[in-house]
Amino acid sequence: MGIREVSPADAATFVLLSEKLDQESTFMLFEPGERRFDVEKQRETFIGNQGSDFVAVFVAVRDNKIVGFAGFTRFRPRRASRTAKIVTGVLRAYHRQGLGFKLLSAVEEWAKERMVARLELTVIEENKAAIGLYQKFGFLSEGVRRNALWVDGKPTNELYMAKILEPQ
Repeated sequence: MGIREVSPADAATFVLLSEKLDQESTFMLFEPGERRFDVEKQRETFIGNQGSDFVAVFVAVRDNKIVGFAGFTRFRPRRASRTAKIVTGVLRAYHRQGLGFKLLSAVEEWAKERMVARLELTVIEENKAAIGLYQKFGFLSEGVRRNALWVDGKPTNELYMAKILEPQ
């Protein structure tokens, strides 16, 4: 098992991972089938992001397949460029094996190398396992986005969480 930065060669596998995450979890933003994936466009995106100081995707690999990811997007305006938003997802079969923590560690290391001072994310309020992981990793809740999403026909709250990184 390893954590590494995604490569253009991972495009097809990453698309499959994203589709499966959308299917197996109500905690992801997209519903099953809502996104239309194009492997070639995904590959082009990964090529375009290579060497970027603003976008990165890390993947967790186990049994020679990608089973999770953590995406990082840094804000571009100078005043906000020390802040980055994170999105994570790990296949259910690989939960509680330390992959989320390792993915977050890779993102944090990458962010610190680029002088990012704040990592932020949102998480569905009912996703107690993810909230516990984020809290263990040092994220603090900064507020609730009431009725921010509709999941299974019901309004759902999102927590806004952030971690302040030590200056480099």
